[in-house]
Amino acid sequence: MVYEVKISSAKDAPINYLENIDALKTGSSYKFKPGVNVIVGKNGCGKSTLIELISQYLLITNKHSELTYHGLDRMYGFHDNFRSGVEVFADYTLQTYKMRGGDDVVNKGDGLEDFARFTSLYTHKHSSTGESLVFHLSEFFKFVFSPNTERSFPDLKTRLDDEKYNAYISYVESHKIPYKKGDEPCYTLLMDEPDRNLDFGNIGQIYDILSAEKENTQIIAVIHNPVLIYALSRIEHINFIEMTPGYIDEIKAFVDKYTKYDTGGFYDSCDGCVNVKGCVICENHDQKMVSGKTRKKGSKPLGGRAS
Repeated sequence: MVYEVKISSAKDAPINYLENIDALKTGSSYKFKPGVNVIVGKNGCGKSTLIELISQYLLITNKHSELTYHGLDRMYGFHDNFRSGVEVFADYTLQTYKMRGGDDVVNKGDGLEDFARFTSLYTHKHSSTGESLVFHLSEFFKFVFSPNTERSFPDLKTRLDDEKYNAYISYVESHKIPYKKGDEPCYTLLMDEPDRNLDFGNIGQIYDILSAEKENTQIIAVIHNPVLIYALSRIEHINFIEMTPGYIDEIKAFVDKYTKYDTGGFYDSCDGCVNVKGCVICENHDQKMVSGKTRKKGSKPLGGRAS
């Protein structure tokens, strides 16, 4: 489980451009909780970079934490010394998994065990971006919940005659936060923009994944879709990390604006509702302007059902 990411020195980070990102400059810090954590903000504010920093310090080079020289090299960047300017406080006990959006989401040789699996992989190669992402999500959760998937963080108990390896062990020893008595250990899922290029039906599936409370699981997800962010903001147990201050309020103001007045078809019926605790249009607003006329709660909107 990840507890906090603190930028103690942007100059001493493995990612050289960190100093150019306002939300990730020296002194920045972001705290995470068990359960669902949603990172939001404007384009270019550093959301994906924050996920990447967590990935690097938790040794994720493919789909999960594993001890490899490539993973250790990533924390050096193009420098000769270990880059400790980013402090990732975590349990360093259970695994962290990352949903990847490219061809590396599956291993070489996957799909050869049966014809149906091979057909699925072949279809994925020739599908749209949105369809491909749905495939990646499916593969990710199959991997995470497979009984054959590793659950423990790589064993770092034994020091070796290797400078990079020992430097990482020292880093972990100073940033490891042990579980308190009675706490349930959590493994972590990192998801960078699982909502991109998805249609409304598939966005609903992402909502279902993120809205449900998870036992023994921490999810850290970057989300872009404004409707999805609006819907998730109504759920108390979700921890939001705003990398653009006031971003959720901006989204709420936008949705409120276009659900209060007629916009010539935009949300002129209940078909556009996010369907959380009822209708955003009809339940949360006493009246709505439709074609210049005030519609009271309970009346029938243009082209829609009675609210």
